[in-house]
This record gives sequence, structure tokens and C-alpha cells, in this order.
Amino acid sequence: MYEGGETWRLHLRDRSLNAKFDPSRHQLMAPNPNHFLLRPWSSYPSPPSDEDWVPNLSGRQPPFQKIPGLDYRYVETTERWQTLPIRHGL
Repeated sequence: MYEGGETWRLHLRDRSLNAKFDPSRHQLMAPNPNHFLLRPWSSYPSPPSDEDWVPNLSGRQPPFQKIPGLDYRYVETTERWQTLPIRHGL
């Protein structure tokens, strides 16, 4: 997700990498307020529950608060990504 996932969303479409947000395929999500590369809630990619919290870089945060008007559902594998550091020239 970038900037909350409303304009850009890294995903696969027809086996090709794509970054354009498609409202017919993607759900709106609020980004993690602590860092945009962290999961938005603790049980992501599953929908958030009452026991979820917001991950941060230095420990545990208060419980995750759902934003009214957003539909939280399971995030498909085509919408998920994980940052992997790669060192060039090894």
C-alpha cells in the first residue's frame, strides 16, 4: 500500500506486476500510522478482530481501531507483498 492504498496498490494482474489501484478489486485500507511498511494490524492479512493491535518498531501498541466506512476483509495473495532486502553485487 502507498498513501493508504487509495491511489497505488502493488499487486499481480494476469501474471504481471501492477501498481494502479482498482476499486473493483481492492479494498481501501488505512496504512499503519507507525511506518508504511509495517502490517496495518496484527492479524493481517486476515480481517481485523477485537484482539488486534497496531504493530510498531519498538513494541506493542494499543488495540487496532476500525475506521468507520471501511470494509475489512481477507487480503488476497495477489495484493500482499513483503519487503526483502537484496544486496547488489554479491
